Amino acid sequence: MENLGLSIVVPAYNEEQGVLAVINELLQHSRSLKVPYEIIVVEDGSVDKTLDIISKIEGIKVIKHQKNKGYGASLKTGIRESKFPLICITDADGTYPIDLIPAFTEI
Repeated sequence: MENLGLSIVVPAYNEEQGVLAVINELLQHSRSLKVPYEIIVVEDGSVDKTLDIISKIEGIKVIKHQKNKGYGASLKTGIRESKFPLICITDADGTYPIDLIPAFTEI
């Protein structure tokens, strides 16, 4: 497939404690992907320092909701902004095993 690639969508709301570690782990594991990729972090109107933290990270796309719209709206925003046909969703609090993402793209 010519346009095969992976968009990784990360909704984030008040995740200042863990978001940096999760994004750094995503960036590390994404290097082993066999397809082009993008990491989209949807900052959902946090009232903590989440936006400040993610705004300083290079290599990711940040989309900001002016006010909290909720998890589902954040997913929809990230999916709408995705440029690749394969979409992976992971949370900013490290709930899901990020090290397994590269296996999703092996064909």
